[in-house]
Amino acid sequence: MTTERKLDRENQVEHILEVRISDNGFPSLYSTTRVVVSVKDINDNSPQFEQRFYKIQIPSTSDINVPIFQILATDIDIGENGRISYNIKSGKGKNKFRIDADTGLIYATKPLEMESEYELIIKAEDHGSPKKSQTARLNVLVIPILEQSKAPPSIKTTNSLVEVTESDKAGFLVTLIQASDEDSEHLWYNISGKYEMVTFIYIQDIS
Repeated sequence: MTTERKLDRENQVEHILEVRISDNGFPSLYSTTRVVVSVKDINDNSPQFEQRFYKIQIPSTSDINVPIFQILATDIDIGENGRISYNIKSGKGKNKFRIDADTGLIYATKPLEMESEYELIIKAEDHGSPKKSQTARLNVLVIPILEQSKAPPSIKTTNSLVEVTESDKAGFLVTLIQASDEDSEHLWYNISGKYEMVTFIYIQDIS
């Protein structure tokens, strides 16, 4: 018994086959047996972050060694192949932050400068062999206590229906979303929600 094509555990963990063995007599006699093929996992998938870019604001009065954010990744492999550890790979201000390797909770370990922005490159790595990984970028903006938002941004258009044609090329302007905020002149945009089109649409985060 041999395979005719590659088996993928993530698509099907187990294959149950009924094998029939018959002779050449007349009438032909046969016996049957059942074969269960369990597909073992290999480390063929990398960890995946929900987003590749995150931007957060924290008040300048934030306490040291208190979680400020949690970043999470998932891996559809199992066992050690799917177990993820986190670390801060690089970034401006790397020495002022730490991340819990198991939970993805991020802490400030030193006082942060008011009105400063820090960029951290977070790495999620599995424990398979060979190891696979993915990175995401986290921007941390430290805001004065008096500038903390009192009201959410106001979007001028919501639930807009936009039509595009299949001949439109990459980079085509789909729509313009405008918003304002009484607390701040600076707004950041991102696509939220698990929609099918998220992988096909890009939004500029500061436009």
